[in-house]
Amino acid sequence: MTNQEYHNRPEISNSDLSLIKKSPFYFKNKHKFKQNTDAFTFGSALHTLVLEPEMFDKEYMVHDFNKRKKEDKEKYQEILNNDIKIVNTKEYDILKKMSDKILNDDICKQFLKNGKAEESYFSKLEDVDVKCRPDYFNKKNKTIIDLKTTTDASLNGFMLSASKFNYHIQASFYIDLMNSLDYDIQNFLFIAIEKTEPFSVGLHQYDSVSLDRGREQYKQLLDIYKWCKKNNNFYEYKNLDLQNNKISHINTMTLPAYKFYEN
Repeated sequence: MTNQEYHNRPEISNSDLSLIKKSPFYFKNKHKFKQNTDAFTFGSALHTLVLEPEMFDKEYMVHDFNKRKKEDKEKYQEILNNDIKIVNTKEYDILKKMSDKILNDDICKQFLKNGKAEESYFSKLEDVDVKCRPDYFNKKNKTIIDLKTTTDASLNGFMLSASKFNYHIQASFYIDLMNSLDYDIQNFLFIAIEKTEPFSVGLHQYDSVSLDRGREQYKQLLDIYKWCKKNNNFYEYKNLDLQNNKISHINTMTLPAYKFYEN
């Protein structure tokens, strides 16, 4: 199954949960959002070079376009319309260095073998049809591998990034989905690599307490999705009280803790 075919399916994914967490309205209108940003293309290109290098030339073009020139701009758009992503030569040089760093790392190599990259899985959690597409599934070690680019791959640095993007929800969601299919997942491992020289790599995993919190949160988000679908109300920035089946239309603000200690 191609990545596009996977994304076109209706089951709820971790990306959908992220949108629901922002607001159900964002999820309902996700078709209006463009993902072909430079950052998205860079990240997906790295995934391909590391996990499916044989696919890179089929899915990407390395070329320097001057989009201020009409001819180049038109050619650039024509290529994008043919579902080919574009990276420039400077980006490609960086991507090659990053992918080589991961593929030549002795520990990373151990996890990125005896498995499959970019396979799709479908199941049901909390009576909701769900899906996931792990970057890599190491069947021998029963480990899901997720490749992340970051500005700081150290433990403390990556923890901040992971908290911001709710990676604990993703980890718990993937683990539970695949375990519902009897894969007996034992671990969810992040391979984090910095986007600047010397492209340092860090390997990180969550403790059980964090995974339990992620599990609690993804279940709550699925409950919100079910409520929205049942009531045909994909609300914006409002507060849903599931227990009392009530929406608060006005949000109450409070100051962050540090503001109470300012002079």
